[in-house]
Amino acid sequence: MAQFAQYMGLAVALTDPPQLKPRVREEQLPDETRALLGFVDLLQEFYLKAHITQRWTDAGFQYESEMNQLRPKISAVLLQTDAFLRTSIGGSGRQAMRIIVELLAPQNSISMRAYQNDYFVVIGPSASSRIDDIRHSYLHFQLDEIVNRNIAVIENKDQLLALVAGEQGVEATYTRQFGLMTVESLIRALELRMDRSTALRANDVVASAYRSGLLLTPYFYGALQSFPGGTASFRDTFAAMAQGISFKTERDRFQSTFHSIPLPQHQEATTEVPAASPEPEAPMRAMIVEAQTAYNSMDNDGARALFDRVLRESTEP
Repeated sequence: MAQFAQYMGLAVALTDPPQLKPRVREEQLPDETRALLGFVDLLQEFYLKAHITQRWTDAGFQYESEMNQLRPKISAVLLQTDAFLRTSIGGSGRQAMRIIVELLAPQNSISMRAYQNDYFVVIGPSASSRIDDIRHSYLHFQLDEIVNRNIAVIENKDQLLALVAGEQGVEATYTRQFGLMTVESLIRALELRMDRSTALRANDVVASAYRSGLLLTPYFYGALQSFPGGTASFRDTFAAMAQGISFKTERDRFQSTFHSIPLPQHQEATTEVPAASPEPEAPMRAMIVEAQTAYNSMDNDGARALFDRVLRESTEP
């Protein structure tokens, strides 16, 4: 899954084929994507020699069919989210969010990447529509800019992050990136309010999020109590929420509650339906995997030889 996410990040960072050029300057790309830029020349060559455009004519309908099944549910949840936030896409400052089905992605996977003003959500095959995960990504699309615009008014940011530095069970990125910690805290709280969760479920979710390092989830959940019945847009409401964050209050909350919450149970990712027994890898797929492994190991000559072999055998009658 980690290797797929890395290559998926590269795929959405490139323009459409056959050019396959980075959408942004190299220094603006994540480290994991920059590390794969040397792969692009080989990818361009493979695209042309393997006649991917022709092959897409045969396979594209499967992707379109999958997307057509999801489209009504996706449209409904996006409209519901806009209505709840009272914030339109046009007011978000974002250009576009693309939702892409990838039938070769790991089962039940969903990944999101953002490059400047463009958001990409890649969905793998699943027995369910993963609508909650799509909504979570859409909330990032709507709220990242709103949070970043107001984050300067929050005082003692470094001291707040320091509360959980080194704590067992805390997601490391939440101790280093205040913006990410804030927007994730906000989204967890918003999801509970949007779903009108029971008090028992809300307490459990808020506590689990808090113990993972999302220190502003309890604050936002309480601050959002009156929002559904109001008339102001969330963009305007959040400015007041950000100003209302008190380091002393959050420090006192941390000292009195954090260590009383059980550590989150980290489990291996599970599928929503029993996974089928793995089938033996087809020879062509095995060669591609071997070529990718060689490339990741900096064996460029070996990778090229293997990809050349894949090209030859895939184009033979």
